[in-house]
Amino acid sequence: MENKKQFIDVASATVTYIGEADPHVQTSEAKWAIRKVTDNGTLTTIQYAQNRGKSTSNEVHVWDDRASLSYADAPDYTVDASNFNLTAVNVGAAISETKTIATEPVIVVAGNANIGGAVIATTTVYATTIDVTGTAAATANQYTGAITVQDKAGNQKVITASIVVQEEI
Repeated sequence: MENKKQFIDVASATVTYIGEADPHVQTSEAKWAIRKVTDNGTLTTIQYAQNRGKSTSNEVHVWDDRASLSYADAPDYTVDASNFNLTAVNVGAAISETKTIATEPVIVVAGNANIGGAVIATTTVYATTIDVTGTAAATANQYTGAITVQDKAGNQKVITASIVVQEEI
């Protein structure tokens, strides 16, 4: 479990704000994840402050601004992971490459066992890079496959990996 501090502001009889940030973060810094809890007596709803594309994280808000933020039923960020191309290799050559695929740590939850000989396995350690190994296919071609990555919040994204296997020049 990450070490985070939490602030709770009971703003009224029906509205409570909950903020979470790293221990060193000030209330005036845009590094807070903020939720709004509304209780109308029979139904309690939890909404998330929206970041409107500012980041791939929900920790982009200023605690001091909590009452004026926009809120919705789910966070509005997505996994910031990108499609990638591996370095072209000759037929039958060894493949060994580390690729940066994300700005925030992710795990590979569904790998593709063979993309032109490149093996991208599932992972259990969150990282911004992945290691790709294998032996290039015996046939020259461009190969593409899909992998699914997941961030620490459980959000998933399918990205593609490509490699060109060429005849030796």
